[in-house]
Amino acid sequence: MFRSIRLFNRIIHQCFWRKRDELGVGLEIDKQQIEHLASLIRVQLSDDEITSLGEELNGIVNEFNILQEVNTEDVEPTGHIADLQTVLRSDEAQESIDVEDVLSNAPQTSNEFIRVKRVIE
Repeated sequence: MFRSIRLFNRIIHQCFWRKRDELGVGLEIDKQQIEHLASLIRVQLSDDEITSLGEELNGIVNEFNILQEVNTEDVEPTGHIADLQTVLRSDEAQESIDVEDVLSNAPQTSNEFIRVKRVIE
């Protein structure tokens, strides 16, 4: 529907960044606010895009309203919902291949570097 996801993300960011202190029950994003935000990021939106974006943004705000009604007074802040830890092995230093051996297998070399075809044009 929208010309790019980047446009949609910019509008959402502008909307919630400007409204972050007001997020609460009853906040509704109207057509004028969307038009204002679109003018701030210098894009033109059709009436269909404004309507669709308004519905999506108000749906997001409603989800935040539901979250704000949850009592979190006795809940400790967490980084993850599950107490999982990543189990990694400890680093162990190992002998490396000699530079000469590596360079001897390369099709082209320059000093102590392997030459490759240009990637960026």
